[in-house]
Amino acid sequence: MQGEKGLATQAIHGVFWTTSATLIQIITLGILFKFIPVDELGLFYTALNIVLLLALIGDLGLSSALVQSRQVEEVHFDTAFWANLAFGIALTGLIFLTAPQVSALQAPESPEAFRRLYVPLSLLIPFASASGIFRSRLQRELDFRHQALAEVTSILLFLLTVILILWASGGNWSAVIGSVVREAAM
Repeated sequence: MQGEKGLATQAIHGVFWTTSATLIQIITLGILFKFIPVDELGLFYTALNIVLLLALIGDLGLSSALVQSRQVEEVHFDTAFWANLAFGIALTGLIFLTAPQVSALQAPESPEAFRRLYVPLSLLIPFASASGIFRSRLQRELDFRHQALAEVTSILLFLLTVILILWASGGNWSAVIGSVVREAAM
């Protein structure tokens, strides 16, 4: 009974911290929409969605497998980390090679503007691929506290980066650089 109460308490704390991260992200989005024209943000979010889809592919499903498998050892985490990182770097290289074609398909009216956002955003893929392994370890160990702390810290760095770059008249670059910083922090 004592273990169940401890787990319930951990879960409630995790929900609190996760909710905090979500609120900070909503505030950050409000700031972005206040200072960046909607059409520019549309290009950013289109590029971000493609990159995030590729980041999911870059995980190779290994993060989920590490959480769900009954027998996992340190070597499995190490192998998954290096495999995900290598595949994430390969996907980023693929984006660099295919950016002109993807840009022409996704934003035919302004392919160059799209490419200028899409290519730098792809730098978050290796970070996302590798950070998934760290998150899976925390999930496997039911370490909600550190998982939530990592999430809140990365969101706060995203907010800080966005504000600083917007203050320096960085426009859409605030969202691009902030996204990469956020994933690197994870």
